[in-house]
Amino acid sequence: MRKLGLPENEREVLYGEHSNGKRQEKDIAALISQNYQMFRYFMATQGRGAVPVKFNGGLFTQQLLLSFEDKTKRSGDKDTLRYGLLSHPDDRLWGRRFTFQNQRHLYWPLLGSGDTDLIRPFFNYYFNLLPHRKAVTKEWFGHDGAYLRENIEPTGMERDCGNIGKPLKAEPGTMAGHYHDMYFTSTLELLAMMINYAEYTKDCCFVEKQLLPYAREAIRFYINHYKKDEKGKLVLDPAMVLETFWKAKNPTPDISGLTYCAKNLLSLKYGNDNDCKLWNNIIKILPKIPLSTYDGKQFILPAEKYEYKMNAENGELYPVFPFNLYGKAHGNEEIVINTMNRRTVKDAFGCACWTQDQIDWAYCGDTIKVVEGLEKRFKLSSTQCRFPLFGRENPDSCPDFDHFGSGSFAFQRMLVQETPNIIYLFPAWPLSWDVDFKIHTSHGVVECKLKDGKIIKLKTSSKTSRKILYIPEGLL
Repeated sequence: MRKLGLPENEREVLYGEHSNGKRQEKDIAALISQNYQMFRYFMATQGRGAVPVKFNGGLFTQQLLLSFEDKTKRSGDKDTLRYGLLSHPDDRLWGRRFTFQNQRHLYWPLLGSGDTDLIRPFFNYYFNLLPHRKAVTKEWFGHDGAYLRENIEPTGMERDCGNIGKPLKAEPGTMAGHYHDMYFTSTLELLAMMINYAEYTKDCCFVEKQLLPYAREAIRFYINHYKKDEKGKLVLDPAMVLETFWKAKNPTPDISGLTYCAKNLLSLKYGNDNDCKLWNNIIKILPKIPLSTYDGKQFILPAEKYEYKMNAENGELYPVFPFNLYGKAHGNEEIVINTMNRRTVKDAFGCACWTQDQIDWAYCGDTIKVVEGLEKRFKLSSTQCRFPLFGRENPDSCPDFDHFGSGSFAFQRMLVQETPNIIYLFPAWPLSWDVDFKIHTSHGVVECKLKDGKIIKLKTSSKTSRKILYIPEGLL
């Protein structure tokens, strides 16, 4: 057993642990597959409660071995913690709040894996806060609708609001010194997830009782919150590009989110006549996603304009994921590739945590880069606990579940991508890797086995027409 509290050179190390925090598996395909299955296990063991699984440790928090440097960094007290190297059993960074940028990665992969029952606590948590969020919006901003803040307490109240306890009103030229004051994109990503869930499950009751009531308030918030220009177009200003670009005008994540959600609500014919008017109205008044061209190559901008950068998110890639308007299956992956090559931050945190570069490389169809990124991601392991599959601490707590969720979603997008019209098989898969998979899509279930570069089994559910499958040449 490990003798906790002793110097590193006097501890006995359990087999499978690596003091440098990097796993040594040589079979990368097996490594990725193993982590994908373990993520499903982690979610299944804790995903049916009354609240969402916490990204920063979930139920698997424990006493972690902390270095003297880590302990003093947390407390700033070198004297009192000189001999205290163990954290408490419920130790977690970032506290009790639900941070949407992190939480989302736990739930996106559950659609493809068919674990849709595990998603409902996530939806229920935020939907149950809807009356509260409507009241907050009315009280603080003076208009109808509802929004979700990036950080929300279990009570539904705000975090990081500065001295006045609430975000600033949308007045041109203003910006608070906090990362979330004009960042409302979580509102739209939750709606996109709900739309996808409805497409996958065909749950009409969910559509009527949760999706539509939430969609109405989310869209109304944006229509009421921002002014229109002389051409009748909505001007999202002042705004933010996630937490990263501040004092932004017309941020790409929000424009792409509103576009994606409204178009899908219309095409799926969700809602009554008044709802359809609302969806059509937001599409009519939305500005276009900001694009630019350099050296003859078109790419996506994070916003029409912005003043300064404060964090490490690539908001320019949000029209790829989570608001999938671009990608291999859409046939416009060249724009994604150009945007990835010019993206603001490359391989943040060493491909760990909530970063989504591997997801975006999968949508590019770049097999080499997505595999390289997933290898880096899934070889990382914690040096603070015995189970080598636990994601390391920093920037989030050990085990870091969004670290696994982001990688799991990228893994699925290597195998299958889709649009309302097609299912694209193996868009970013190394054809030298044998695989036998079953993935759920909005069109139904696809089961496929690839061996020695050839498809030897292909089965679709009764709801899925083989005519919508796109299979790269040479695989059959």
